[in-house]
Amino acid sequence: MSIQNLIVNGGFETGTLSSWITANTTINSQYSHSGFYSARLQGGATFSYISQFVPIEPGERLEVLASLAAVGQAPAIFITIQVFYYDNQSNLLENGLLVTVPGNQIPNVENHTWLENYHTTTAAPPGSTQAFIVINTLPQVETSDVLVDDVAVLVVNNNGAIGATGATGVTGATGVTGATGITGATGVTGVTGATGITGATGVTGATGITGATGITGATGVTGATGITGDGYWSYWNHWSYWSYGSHWSYWSYRSHWSYWSYRSHWSYWSYRSHWSYWSYWSYWSYWSHW
Repeated sequence: MSIQNLIVNGGFETGTLSSWITANTTINSQYSHSGFYSARLQGGATFSYISQFVPIEPGERLEVLASLAAVGQAPAIFITIQVFYYDNQSNLLENGLLVTVPGNQIPNVENHTWLENYHTTTAAPPGSTQAFIVINTLPQVETSDVLVDDVAVLVVNNNGAIGATGATGVTGATGVTGATGITGATGVTGVTGATGITGATGVTGATGITGATGITGATGVTGATGITGDGYWSYWNHWSYWSYGSHWSYWSYRSHWSYWSYRSHWSYWSYRSHWSYWSYWSYWSYWSHW
């Protein structure tokens, strides 16, 4: 006899509540025990449930599995898990399982913890053709919603029921990065690009500082002495002429100063002095080269 999960869409991975009979229940994609989805039973004073019929034969027993977690800060609502046996006329034959899970035993999903439930039914009575699986809330005000995920129903054989596939384990740590491969050969150098346009000529710089004046050159050679002139020029030379008849001499004679100089002892000696006499008749004046 093969073992299989009799529940359809027990992990709600269709993203819907298909195959389930429900009330006040929604699909949740924010939290899940495995996969991506779970069913959210509304808490508080509302009666919420999910249910589904599965086939069964007389004498068989069922293993029922379900994972539960609370959402919100309020205490979790109480949950019951039930199994009922029916005949082919949909007549209720017997109650095979009734389990109540207290709200204080259901962990908060924010702690990344779920309560996994495993329960075995009594044997199905004669005439049984189907079992009705029900997971429901017990209405109570100021209680939080409860998430349900990974619902499974398995048939128990004589050796006991085969458990449901366990949840996927935590992904292992990433392995050590391998050594860097050998660097590939350098590619061929690309063609040199065209020379860019020559930029504009810059502004002419400021005129530099004038250099220091050079050293004065050596004095040139003295020219040859000119030819000596005759005595006439020497006698009537410009100096002698002005010395004798200069404007200064004229005014000196005619001026008040000249008058007193003439009368004074100084004027007398100036007139008769050896200097004045020789200045007029001096040998130097008469015979000088000048």
